[in-house]
Amino acid sequence: MVRIKNRVVLALLIIVLVLSLFSFSFAATQKTLSVSFIDVGQGDSILIQTPQGKNILVDSGPNTAESSVLDFLKNRGIKKT
Repeated sequence: MVRIKNRVVLALLIIVLVLSLFSFSFAATQKTLSVSFIDVGQGDSILIQTPQGKNILVDSGPNTAESSVLDFLKNRGIKKT
């Protein structure tokens, strides 16, 4: 089960990276793609921030990790994903 979950997360990351590379041209003033890994205990939660200002949160972890994830997002100034 964990192995399948890891493959899904990896596939999502690859898709996001490929789409970000081909869906827009890189300008000097444009923001960059950011990927952050948040420790949620038994694994990692992944936050992807696109150059277009979109936030994608992948696997927020167990309910016990809620405050950790919310604190991380709050520190980044993120109010919605």
